[in-house]
Amino acid sequence: MTQTTFTTSFGDTITLDGQYRQWVGKPVRADSPTHLYEVQYAKAAPPLGLGAFSYKHYEACMIYDALRRAGIGLDFQSMLDIGSGFAAMPRITWVRNYARDVTALDLFPYGVTALSNALVRRRLTEIALAQRSGLRNLRGPMGKWEWVVSRENFALPPVSSSGRFDYQVANVYELEGQFDWINSSLTLTHFNHADLFAKIASLLGDGGVFTFTVECWWYPVNSTQITGAAPWLCQRLTRDDLLRYFRECEPEVDGDHVAAVYDYYADPAHPTASDYVATAVANDLHPVIVERHMNARSWSKRASLAPPWLKRETGQGALEALENIRRFKPGVIVEDLYTSHYLLGFRKVARGNS
Repeated sequence: MTQTTFTTSFGDTITLDGQYRQWVGKPVRADSPTHLYEVQYAKAAPPLGLGAFSYKHYEACMIYDALRRAGIGLDFQSMLDIGSGFAAMPRITWVRNYARDVTALDLFPYGVTALSNALVRRRLTEIALAQRSGLRNLRGPMGKWEWVVSRENFALPPVSSSGRFDYQVANVYELEGQFDWINSSLTLTHFNHADLFAKIASLLGDGGVFTFTVECWWYPVNSTQITGAAPWLCQRLTRDDLLRYFRECEPEVDGDHVAAVYDYYADPAHPTASDYVATAVANDLHPVIVERHMNARSWSKRASLAPPWLKRETGQGALEALENIRRFKPGVIVEDLYTSHYLLGFRKVARGNS
């Protein structure tokens, strides 16, 4: 890298920092999008270990807690989970009898061999024992300890399930039927959310609930893991400017690969929480849960590029990045740049009753 500044198509000058480039490491994921889970595990996957399961269990518990806080009981008749992967979330939901009939949906079958309902019961028992013993090594998203979520989630023993569990390898846009609860965990980055929300509205019965967790595009290092020599560089540049940056400043990087990763992981709208809510409301899905997961610590093992750390070490903070971003995306707010994940929930209201 020879340049010390980069000028955007809007005329903004961004200071580049070689030290920051060393801190963040690779400019783009070398294993994406050609070597993702769906390729590696297209036929079979090894059983999900306790550590990986505890992460997915933690995420499920955050959703359960959010539903309880919203006054929504965990007693659904039918549940659909979109982009299930290992199907941990829907399997836990079914084993705990939070939904009677559960459908896990994915384009690829790798979750079929990695996890079974019997293994879920075993893992839940192991987690409950670990929690009672005070073991502090079961971690969740953003490095939070397991007991950040309600302790009752860990104390509950596996229960006898009723109803049906079904793992389907299928495209959600070809699915028919009606569900009381639809969930999607960390998969919305692969969808155009406007198209998906319209489909979900058609699959939900009146009063049905839609919940999802999704990585926030605007966090310093998002799902693409594309980085540059300045904080929030992937976010503060348009797609064309980002590719020009690599041509001019890091020509050794494969620009075609950067573009492929950028397009694979990104909803073209790069939605904020407000965008998700607006799209949902337009489809008669009204918000009942809007939560941000924000890492405000200066450093952690999983997120060493937390915004406070960036400001302290580079002198470039969220407000500087926001000024560039608002040139092409005015609706982004500073909270979005601090948000690692969104957790949102909506209830479908029948037309004429909203």
